[in-house]
Amino acid sequence: MKKINLLLIVILILSITPTVKAQSTLPWIEEYTLINYSTGQTVLEWRSETGELLQNAPVLAGDEYQITFTLNLRQTVDGAILTLSLSNYMLQQSEVVYWEVGPQFPRTEDFNPATRTIKMHHDQGVYEITATGKIKSDATIFTGEGFSLHNPLEIILIELDGPAGTDYDHITVTVIDNVIDDYRFLLKQKKAELQEYEEGNVDPAFIQLYENYIQLSEEQAEQGL
Repeated sequence: MKKINLLLIVILILSITPTVKAQSTLPWIEEYTLINYSTGQTVLEWRSETGELLQNAPVLAGDEYQITFTLNLRQTVDGAILTLSLSNYMLQQSEVVYWEVGPQFPRTEDFNPATRTIKMHHDQGVYEITATGKIKSDATIFTGEGFSLHNPLEIILIELDGPAGTDYDHITVTVIDNVIDDYRFLLKQKKAELQEYEEGNVDPAFIQLYENYIQLSEEQAEQGL
């Protein structure tokens, strides 16, 4: 009888315990825009409504960028602290601080916009946040004994972590450099020329040789050469 009563008590407690709605199924970062700080050109745009990433230009190592994003906290969690981090590949250049936030931003007492990491209280609201920095010039260069490789690098530009260090959301970008960008432009030109040769009255042997040349260059590019 005691076991039955204990079971009923446990069931009753579970039935009346309030549950916290999880935000994991919804985006924390709802949209962002990446702008080249020097030229003012919009490089990347993304919105959670469509899930579509619009890219107008490459993200280049050595350039300075400003990213503005919207953070939506759909509920208040008392005592919980969230952490926003900017990539270590980002350096200060034109601005004396990394972060810009509005007056309603629920900053903690140790909030310091001049550091790559800032903290905030988990207070319900929609917040617009801006971070500025220059991507390290050598971010995409990997050196060895007597050689240097140029490879695209995927970096987590902005990361939002929960109280236990859990990755709640992040913004990832792929960085290239001028060498990679120039190669891609040249490759596009060569592929256009190849298409013209294929559509024209050009010796098939020459077309095959041209295709082999393009394939070899792509293989070398994948290795960073």
